[in-house]
Amino acid sequence: MIYLELPQNGKSKAKRKPPALISKPKADRSTASDKPVPKLESETIIFENARCKVTKINRDGEVFVVKTCQQPDTIAAAAGEWTIEHRILSELRHPNVIRLLDHNARLLALRLEPLGSDLGKLADESGISTMSPDVQDRVLCGISSVLKFIHRNHATRYGQIHNGGTPYYIPPEVALLKKRGPPGDIWAFGVTMLFVLKVISLPKGRGWLIRDIPKGIGEAAFALTRWTIEMEEAALKLPSGHALVQRMLEPDQQKRITAAEVLAGLTTPAHMELHPPQTN
Repeated sequence: MIYLELPQNGKSKAKRKPPALISKPKADRSTASDKPVPKLESETIIFENARCKVTKINRDGEVFVVKTCQQPDTIAAAAGEWTIEHRILSELRHPNVIRLLDHNARLLALRLEPLGSDLGKLADESGISTMSPDVQDRVLCGISSVLKFIHRNHATRYGQIHNGGTPYYIPPEVALLKKRGPPGDIWAFGVTMLFVLKVISLPKGRGWLIRDIPKGIGEAAFALTRWTIEMEEAALKLPSGHALVQRMLEPDQQKRITAAEVLAGLTTPAHMELHPPQTN
C-alpha cells in the first residue's frame, strides 16, 4: 500500500505516535481503578469485497487500520494471500509505504498505520481532480520513489495475472503475455497520473472481469483494448512538461519508462519535452 501525506483543506496532518499493538495488553499489576480499559470509540469500514476488508478503528484516541483477508470457502487461498502481503510489508521500509504495526495470523489480520488521503476523494462531482500543482508533484515524486524501491528490491509478486485488482489499471500486455511485471505498475501509475493531472476523470464503475482477459476473447479483452487506446489518446492531451507521464503509457512494455528513469527525468529538462506520436 502506497501512502502519501497529502494536505486536507490546506492543512497537513499532525503526526500521531504509533498506537498500541493488536494483541491483548500484557497483564500487569495495575488494578481496574489504576488503569482504564481501552475504549472503542468508532469503527468504520473503508473498503470491502469478496477478498478482503479494511477497517479504520479509533480506540482510546488512537487511530489505526486493520486489513483482514476473507475467503471463507477457500481458506487456504486467503491464508496464502495474507502470508504474501505480510511478508512484503514486513520487508518494505520506505516513508511512502504503509507501515505494518502488528499482525494476527489466526484472524488473517494486518494492523497498519492510518491511511493517507484517498486520491479518489480529491475530485469534484464530475470526477475531475481538484489537486493543486504542488500536490500533483508530490504524487508524481512519491509514487515514483516507492516503485523504484519496490522494483529494485523485488518486494512484490509478479507473474500470472490473478483475479484481484481494478481493471482500469491492468496493462495492455496482459492480453498477449498472460502475465505482468514492473512495467505493468508503471502503466497503472500513468493512468493514475492522467487523473491527477486532470486529463481524465476518475476511472470508476464495474469495468470488466480481469480473469477473462488472458482468454483473449469476449467483452473483457475487447474492453481492455478499447481502454488502452483511450489512454494512449488521453496521454497526447497532457499539458506541457509532462513527457514522463506520456512515456508511462507506452503500449510496448519493452519501451515503457521505468520508475528509476522517471525519478531521473524529474531533474532533467530534456525529459520534459512531450514526445510526438510515432508513425509507421
